Amino acid sequence: MTFATVVLALTLFAQGALSRAIPQRKKPPQNSNAVERDVVFPFTGKLLVEGRVVRGSIRKSEIDDLLARRVRLLDSPSDGEYGLGFSFEEGHFPVFSCQEWMQVRAQGSGGLNTRETVREAPFVDTCSFLSALRLAKPARRSFIANPKVGLSNLNLLPANVLESLSGEGVGTIQRLTARGVKISDLVAKRKVKVLARTKNSVRLDYDLEMHLTEMGRADFDGDGIEDIFVSTAKYATPGTFRYFDYFILTRRSPAAGFVVKNADWKTLSKHSMSLSAGIDLKSSQLTKVRIARKEYGDDWPFEVDEGELACANAGSIAVFFVENGKAHALNAWARKSKIDGQPVLTDTIVEVLAQSNAKMIYDKAFAMCPQKEAKR
Repeated sequence: MTFATVVLALTLFAQGALSRAIPQRKKPPQNSNAVERDVVFPFTGKLLVEGRVVRGSIRKSEIDDLLARRVRLLDSPSDGEYGLGFSFEEGHFPVFSCQEWMQVRAQGSGGLNTRETVREAPFVDTCSFLSALRLAKPARRSFIANPKVGLSNLNLLPANVLESLSGEGVGTIQRLTARGVKISDLVAKRKVKVLARTKNSVRLDYDLEMHLTEMGRADFDGDGIEDIFVSTAKYATPGTFRYFDYFILTRRSPAAGFVVKNADWKTLSKHSMSLSAGIDLKSSQLTKVRIARKEYGDDWPFEVDEGELACANAGSIAVFFVENGKAHALNAWARKSKIDGQPVLTDTIVEVLAQSNAKMIYDKAFAMCPQKEAKR
Protein backbone atom coordinates (compact mmCIF):
# COMPACT_ATOMS: atom_id res chain seq x y z
CA MET A 1 0.00 0.00 0.00
CA THR A 2 1.43 3.33 -1.00
CA PHE A 3 1.81 6.25 1.36
CA ALA A 4 -0.87 8.21 -0.55
CA THR A 5 -3.32 5.31 -0.18
CA VAL A 6 -2.74 5.12 3.57
CA VAL A 7 -3.31 8.86 3.99
CA LEU A 8 -6.53 8.67 1.95
CA ALA A 9 -7.79 5.72 4.00
CA LEU A 10 -7.06 7.47 7.31
CA THR A 11 -8.76 10.64 6.10
CA LEU A 12 -11.91 8.79 5.10
CA PHE A 13 -11.93 6.87 8.40
CA ALA A 14 -11.54 10.08 10.42
CA GLN A 15 -14.36 11.76 8.53
CA GLY A 16 -16.64 8.79 9.11
CA ALA A 17 -15.78 8.67 12.82
CA LEU A 18 -16.42 12.35 13.24
CA SER A 19 -19.72 12.11 11.41
CA ARG A 20 -20.82 9.37 13.83
CA ALA A 21 -19.55 11.14 16.93
CA ILE A 22 -21.07 14.54 16.13
CA PRO A 23 -24.30 14.17 14.15
CA GLN A 24 -24.85 17.05 11.80
CA ARG A 25 -28.06 18.99 12.52
CA LYS A 26 -30.00 20.57 9.76
CA LYS A 27 -30.53 24.26 10.13
CA PRO A 28 -34.21 24.83 10.97
CA PRO A 29 -36.25 26.47 8.23
CA GLN A 30 -36.74 30.21 8.43
CA ASN A 31 -40.47 29.91 9.26
CA SER A 32 -40.13 27.12 11.84
CA ASN A 33 -42.90 26.93 14.47
CA ALA A 34 -40.45 25.58 17.06
CA VAL A 35 -40.07 29.03 18.59
CA GLU A 36 -43.30 30.97 18.88
CA ARG A 37 -42.86 34.65 18.32
CA ASP A 38 -43.70 36.91 21.23
CA VAL A 39 -47.12 38.21 20.20
CA VAL A 40 -48.21 41.69 21.32
CA PHE A 41 -51.94 42.01 22.06
CA PRO A 42 -53.50 45.50 22.19
CA PHE A 43 -56.25 46.03 24.75
CA THR A 44 -58.40 48.80 26.19
CA GLY A 45 -58.29 50.22 29.71
CA LYS A 46 -55.63 49.16 32.20
CA LEU A 47 -54.75 46.25 34.47
CA LEU A 48 -53.55 46.86 38.05
CA VAL A 49 -51.32 44.28 39.70
CA GLU A 50 -48.59 44.57 42.30
CA GLY A 51 -45.73 46.62 40.91
CA ARG A 52 -47.30 47.00 37.47
CA VAL A 53 -49.86 49.17 35.72
CA VAL A 54 -50.38 47.69 32.26
CA ARG A 55 -51.94 49.87 29.57
CA GLY A 56 -52.46 49.63 25.85
CA SER A 57 -50.82 46.30 25.06
CA ILE A 58 -49.50 43.08 26.60
CA ARG A 59 -46.78 40.76 25.37
CA LYS A 60 -47.67 37.10 25.58
CA SER A 61 -44.40 36.47 27.43
CA GLU A 62 -45.57 38.81 30.24
CA ILE A 63 -48.83 37.02 31.02
CA ASP A 64 -47.54 34.30 33.37
CA ASP A 65 -45.76 36.93 35.46
CA LEU A 66 -48.92 39.05 35.66
CA LEU A 67 -51.03 36.03 36.66
CA ALA A 68 -48.71 35.40 39.61
CA ARG A 69 -48.78 38.96 40.98
CA ARG A 70 -51.20 40.28 43.58
CA VAL A 71 -54.25 41.95 42.06
CA ARG A 72 -54.96 45.49 43.24
CA LEU A 73 -58.54 45.68 44.46
CA LEU A 74 -59.14 49.41 44.14
CA ASP A 75 -58.22 51.79 41.37
CA SER A 76 -56.17 53.90 43.75
CA PRO A 77 -52.35 53.88 43.86
CA SER A 78 -52.40 55.12 47.44
CA ASP A 79 -54.74 52.42 48.75
CA GLY A 80 -52.48 49.42 48.20
CA GLU A 81 -55.14 46.91 49.22
CA TYR A 82 -54.99 43.36 47.86
CA GLY A 83 -56.86 40.12 48.38
CA LEU A 84 -60.29 38.74 49.15
CA GLY A 85 -61.56 35.68 50.97
CA PHE A 86 -62.73 32.32 49.62
CA SER A 87 -64.33 29.58 51.67
CA PHE A 88 -62.94 26.04 51.65
CA GLU A 89 -63.83 23.06 53.78
CA GLU A 90 -60.74 23.81 55.87
CA GLY A 91 -61.44 27.49 56.43
CA HIS A 92 -61.70 30.97 54.91
CA PHE A 93 -58.52 31.63 52.94
CA PRO A 94 -57.31 34.93 51.50
CA VAL A 95 -56.69 34.98 47.74
CA PHE A 96 -54.20 37.47 46.30
CA SER A 97 -53.09 36.52 42.78
CA CYS A 98 -54.86 35.44 39.62
CA GLN A 99 -53.32 31.99 39.96
CA GLU A 100 -54.89 31.61 43.41
CA TRP A 101 -58.24 32.91 42.16
CA MET A 102 -58.15 30.59 39.14
CA GLN A 103 -57.29 27.66 41.40
CA VAL A 104 -60.37 28.33 43.51
CA ARG A 105 -62.62 28.82 40.48
CA ALA A 106 -61.33 25.67 38.77
CA GLN A 107 -62.04 23.59 41.89
CA GLY A 108 -65.56 24.96 42.20
CA SER A 109 -64.88 26.33 45.68
CA GLY A 110 -66.14 29.71 46.77
CA GLY A 111 -68.65 31.21 49.15
CA LEU A 112 -68.25 34.98 49.00
CA ASN A 113 -70.35 37.40 50.96
CA THR A 114 -71.79 40.56 49.35
CA ARG A 115 -68.75 42.71 50.19
CA GLU A 116 -66.34 40.11 48.85
CA THR A 117 -68.39 39.71 45.67
CA VAL A 118 -67.84 43.41 44.98
CA ARG A 119 -64.16 43.08 45.84
CA GLU A 120 -63.91 40.16 43.40
CA ALA A 121 -64.69 42.40 40.41
CA PRO A 122 -61.01 43.27 39.68
CA PHE A 123 -60.17 39.55 39.78
CA VAL A 124 -62.93 38.73 37.30
CA ASP A 125 -61.84 41.50 34.94
CA THR A 126 -58.08 41.07 35.24
CA CYS A 127 -57.73 37.31 35.66
CA SER A 128 -60.33 36.06 33.20
CA PHE A 129 -58.99 38.40 30.51
CA LEU A 130 -55.33 37.45 31.10
CA SER A 131 -56.26 33.77 31.18
CA ALA A 132 -58.14 34.04 27.87
CA LEU A 133 -55.36 36.15 26.34
CA ARG A 134 -52.73 33.57 27.27
CA LEU A 135 -54.52 31.04 25.05
CA ALA A 136 -55.42 33.55 22.32
CA LYS A 137 -53.81 33.94 18.91
CA PRO A 138 -53.62 36.80 16.42
CA ALA A 139 -56.68 36.64 14.18
CA ARG A 140 -56.28 35.67 10.52
CA ARG A 141 -59.58 37.30 9.51
CA SER A 142 -61.70 40.08 10.98
CA PHE A 143 -65.22 41.33 10.40
CA ILE A 144 -65.03 43.89 13.22
CA ALA A 145 -61.93 45.89 12.24
CA ASN A 146 -62.66 47.68 8.97
CA PRO A 147 -65.01 49.36 9.53
CA LYS A 148 -64.50 49.02 13.27
CA VAL A 149 -67.62 47.88 15.12
CA GLY A 150 -68.17 46.96 18.75
CA LEU A 151 -70.40 47.41 21.77
CA SER A 152 -71.61 50.81 20.61
CA ASN A 153 -73.31 49.17 17.62
CA LEU A 154 -76.57 48.22 19.32
CA ASN A 155 -77.98 47.06 15.98
CA LEU A 156 -75.38 44.25 15.99
CA LEU A 157 -75.76 43.17 19.64
CA PRO A 158 -78.05 40.13 20.04
CA ALA A 159 -80.73 40.01 22.74
CA ASN A 160 -78.85 37.35 24.70
CA VAL A 161 -76.22 39.78 25.93
CA LEU A 162 -78.94 40.15 28.58
CA GLU A 163 -79.61 37.33 31.04
CA SER A 164 -83.11 38.49 32.00
CA LEU A 165 -85.47 41.07 30.62
CA SER A 166 -87.98 43.01 32.74
CA GLY A 167 -88.87 39.91 34.77
CA GLU A 168 -88.93 37.61 31.75
CA GLY A 169 -86.88 34.42 31.86
CA VAL A 170 -83.83 33.23 29.97
CA GLY A 171 -86.09 31.22 27.66
CA THR A 172 -87.69 34.41 26.41
CA ILE A 173 -84.28 35.92 25.74
CA GLN A 174 -83.20 32.87 23.77
CA ARG A 175 -86.35 32.96 21.65
CA LEU A 176 -85.81 36.65 20.89
CA THR A 177 -82.21 35.89 19.92
CA ALA A 178 -83.32 33.05 17.64
CA ARG A 179 -85.66 35.49 15.89
CA GLY A 180 -82.77 37.88 15.26
CA VAL A 181 -83.89 40.53 17.75
CA LYS A 182 -81.12 43.02 18.54
CA ILE A 183 -80.62 45.36 21.50
CA SER A 184 -81.54 48.30 19.24
CA ASP A 185 -84.96 46.66 18.69
CA LEU A 186 -85.51 46.35 22.44
CA VAL A 187 -84.47 49.97 22.93
CA ALA A 188 -86.97 51.06 20.27
CA LYS A 189 -89.73 49.13 22.10
CA ARG A 190 -88.62 50.75 25.40
CA LYS A 191 -87.89 47.41 27.02
CA VAL A 192 -84.24 48.41 27.40
CA LYS A 193 -82.91 51.87 28.22
CA VAL A 194 -79.43 53.08 27.24
CA LEU A 195 -77.88 54.85 30.23
CA ALA A 196 -74.49 55.53 28.65
CA ARG A 197 -72.53 54.53 25.58
CA THR A 198 -68.95 54.91 24.32
CA LYS A 199 -67.09 53.17 21.52
CA ASN A 200 -65.82 50.52 23.98
CA SER A 201 -68.70 50.25 26.47
CA VAL A 202 -72.44 50.44 26.95
CA ARG A 203 -74.57 50.71 30.09
CA LEU A 204 -78.11 49.36 29.87
CA ASP A 205 -81.11 49.32 32.20
CA TYR A 206 -83.70 46.54 32.04
CA ASP A 207 -84.68 46.28 35.72
CA LEU A 208 -81.09 45.16 36.32
CA GLU A 209 -78.43 47.67 35.38
CA MET A 210 -75.82 46.09 33.13
CA HIS A 211 -72.38 47.40 32.20
CA LEU A 212 -70.64 45.88 29.16
CA THR A 213 -66.97 46.78 28.65
CA GLU A 214 -64.63 45.72 25.86
CA MET A 215 -61.34 44.40 27.27
CA GLY A 216 -59.51 43.44 24.10
CA ARG A 217 -59.58 41.84 20.66
CA ALA A 218 -57.94 38.64 19.41
CA ASP A 219 -58.82 35.15 18.24
CA PHE A 220 -59.99 33.79 21.61
CA ASP A 221 -61.70 30.60 20.43
CA GLY A 222 -59.17 29.31 17.90
CA ASP A 223 -61.26 29.63 14.73
CA GLY A 224 -59.00 32.27 13.16
CA ILE A 225 -61.64 35.03 13.34
CA GLU A 226 -61.18 38.13 15.51
CA ASP A 227 -63.36 38.23 18.65
CA ILE A 228 -64.06 40.78 21.40
CA PHE A 229 -63.58 39.85 25.07
CA VAL A 230 -66.33 41.57 27.09
CA SER A 231 -66.41 42.11 30.85
CA THR A 232 -69.88 42.42 32.42
CA ALA A 233 -71.18 43.87 35.68
CA LYS A 234 -74.81 43.57 36.77
CA TYR A 235 -76.42 45.61 39.55
CA ALA A 236 -79.85 45.39 41.15
CA THR A 237 -81.52 48.81 41.22
CA PRO A 238 -82.43 49.23 44.00
CA GLY A 239 -80.77 46.49 46.05
CA THR A 240 -77.39 45.06 46.97
CA PHE A 241 -77.15 42.36 44.29
CA ARG A 242 -73.89 42.42 42.33
CA TYR A 243 -72.67 39.96 39.72
CA PHE A 244 -69.57 40.03 37.52
CA ASP A 245 -68.84 37.86 34.51
CA TYR A 246 -67.46 37.87 30.96
CA PHE A 247 -68.23 36.54 27.48
CA ILE A 248 -66.90 36.66 23.91
CA LEU A 249 -68.52 38.42 20.97
CA THR A 250 -67.74 37.15 17.49
CA ARG A 251 -68.89 38.10 14.00
CA ARG A 252 -68.56 35.74 11.05
CA SER A 253 -69.35 37.92 8.03
CA PRO A 254 -69.59 41.61 7.09
CA ALA A 255 -73.40 41.35 6.95
CA ALA A 256 -73.90 39.40 10.20
CA GLY A 257 -74.59 40.58 13.72
CA PHE A 258 -72.59 39.56 16.75
CA VAL A 259 -72.87 36.12 18.32
CA VAL A 260 -72.35 35.61 22.07
CA LYS A 261 -70.00 32.80 23.06
CA ASN A 262 -69.56 31.87 26.71
CA ALA A 263 -65.90 31.26 27.49
CA ASP A 264 -65.28 27.76 28.87
CA TRP A 265 -63.73 28.27 32.31
CA LYS A 266 -62.11 24.82 32.29
CA THR A 267 -60.38 25.74 29.05
CA LEU A 268 -59.27 29.10 30.44
CA SER A 269 -57.95 27.64 33.68
CA LYS A 270 -56.23 24.49 32.42
CA HIS A 271 -52.97 26.30 31.73
CA SER A 272 -52.52 27.59 35.27
CA MET A 273 -49.59 26.10 37.12
CA SER A 274 -50.46 23.70 39.96
CA LEU A 275 -54.23 24.08 39.68
CA SER A 276 -54.64 21.23 42.16
CA ALA A 277 -53.79 22.90 45.44
CA GLY A 278 -50.59 21.85 47.14
CA ILE A 279 -46.88 22.52 46.74
CA ASP A 280 -44.09 20.22 47.94
CA LEU A 281 -41.48 22.38 49.66
CA LYS A 282 -38.37 21.94 51.75
CA SER A 283 -37.60 24.09 54.77
CA SER A 284 -34.53 25.38 52.94
CA GLN A 285 -36.81 26.90 50.28
CA LEU A 286 -38.66 29.06 52.81
CA THR A 287 -37.74 32.61 53.70
CA LYS A 288 -38.49 33.13 57.41
CA VAL A 289 -38.54 35.90 59.96
CA ARG A 290 -39.41 35.84 63.67
CA ILE A 291 -42.54 37.80 64.58
CA ALA A 292 -44.21 38.39 67.95
CA ARG A 293 -47.40 39.82 69.40
CA LYS A 294 -45.59 42.82 70.90
CA GLU A 295 -44.70 44.06 67.39
CA TYR A 296 -48.30 44.14 66.17
CA GLY A 297 -50.46 44.83 69.21
CA ASP A 298 -54.17 44.57 68.40
CA ASP A 299 -53.36 43.50 64.82
CA TRP A 300 -51.84 40.22 66.05
CA PRO A 301 -54.15 37.44 64.74
CA PHE A 302 -52.60 34.34 66.36
CA GLU A 303 -53.28 32.62 69.68
CA VAL A 304 -49.59 32.03 70.43
CA ASP A 305 -47.38 35.00 71.34
CA GLU A 306 -44.68 34.42 68.73
CA GLY A 307 -43.64 32.31 65.78
CA GLU A 308 -42.10 32.48 62.31
CA LEU A 309 -43.64 34.11 59.28
CA ALA A 310 -42.55 32.12 56.21
CA CYS A 311 -43.04 32.47 52.47
CA ALA A 312 -41.99 30.78 49.24
CA ASN A 313 -42.11 31.99 45.65
CA ALA A 314 -43.57 28.89 44.00
CA GLY A 315 -45.54 30.11 41.00
CA SER A 316 -47.44 32.51 43.21
CA ILE A 317 -46.40 33.44 46.75
CA ALA A 318 -47.30 30.86 49.41
CA VAL A 319 -47.49 32.26 52.96
CA PHE A 320 -47.20 30.25 56.21
CA PHE A 321 -47.05 30.79 59.96
CA VAL A 322 -44.79 28.34 61.82
CA GLU A 323 -45.06 27.77 65.58
CA ASN A 324 -43.60 24.92 67.62
CA GLY A 325 -42.58 23.13 64.44
CA LYS A 326 -46.08 23.27 62.94
CA ALA A 327 -46.75 25.16 59.72
CA HIS A 328 -50.14 26.79 59.06
CA ALA A 329 -51.30 27.88 55.58
CA LEU A 330 -52.17 31.59 55.49
CA ASN A 331 -53.37 31.97 51.89
CA ALA A 332 -55.05 29.87 49.20
CA TRP A 333 -51.80 29.12 47.38
CA ALA A 334 -50.33 27.60 50.56
CA ARG A 335 -53.24 25.28 51.41
CA LYS A 336 -52.70 21.53 51.07
CA SER A 337 -48.95 22.07 50.70
CA LYS A 338 -46.25 19.96 52.32
CA ILE A 339 -43.05 21.14 53.98
CA ASP A 340 -40.38 18.45 54.34
CA GLY A 341 -43.09 15.92 53.57
CA GLN A 342 -45.40 17.11 56.37
CA PRO A 343 -48.82 18.53 55.41
CA VAL A 344 -49.39 22.12 56.50
CA LEU A 345 -52.27 22.75 58.91
CA THR A 346 -55.51 24.41 57.82
CA ASP A 347 -57.31 24.97 61.09
CA THR A 348 -59.24 27.89 62.55
CA ILE A 349 -56.10 30.02 62.58
CA VAL A 350 -56.83 30.99 58.96
CA GLU A 351 -60.37 32.05 59.84
CA VAL A 352 -59.02 34.36 62.52
CA LEU A 353 -56.41 35.68 60.12
CA ALA A 354 -58.88 36.37 57.31
CA GLN A 355 -61.19 38.28 59.64
CA SER A 356 -58.56 40.27 61.50
CA ASN A 357 -56.61 43.33 60.43
CA ALA A 358 -53.54 41.40 59.32
CA LYS A 359 -52.47 43.66 56.42
CA MET A 360 -49.08 44.37 57.97
CA ILE A 361 -48.31 40.66 58.29
CA TYR A 362 -49.18 39.94 54.68
CA ASP A 363 -47.25 42.98 53.47
CA LYS A 364 -44.22 41.69 55.37
CA ALA A 365 -44.55 38.21 53.82
CA PHE A 366 -44.85 39.51 50.26
CA ALA A 367 -41.95 41.91 50.82
CA MET A 368 -39.78 38.97 51.94
CA CYS A 369 -40.68 36.94 48.83
CA PRO A 370 -41.32 39.49 46.09
CA GLN A 371 -42.69 38.42 42.74
CA LYS A 372 -39.91 37.93 40.19
CA GLU A 373 -39.85 40.25 37.23
CA ALA A 374 -40.82 38.75 33.89
CA LYS A 375 -38.06 38.26 31.33
CA ARG A 376 -38.30 40.73 28.47
